[in-house]
Amino acid sequence: MANLTLRSIPDATLSELRSRAAVNHRSLNGEILAIIDITLAGGLPIWASSSSDDPVERQKAAILDAAGGWRDTRSEREVVVDIESHRTKGRKVAL
Repeated sequence: MANLTLRSIPDATLSELRSRAAVNHRSLNGEILAIIDITLAGGLPIWASSSSDDPVERQKAAILDAAGGWRDTRSEREVVVDIESHRTKGRKVAL
């Protein structure tokens, strides 16, 4: 893999990147790569356009943005049966 060096990053930009990395449980490098991947794929994550300065609110927005993105060829019932079959036995859970 190649290496890339970024120079002259404004302090505010670096601070924001570090905050986003922490919220997303990533390293600074991992966060930058995630942003590059999303951008190259033509997407704009909701947290990038979020007006909130609160990292928790941005994280909630990112989770809501991802919701509904999961696709499965199984029926809802088949998914539920699969989930229930992998649960720890001995404890009843009402859905």
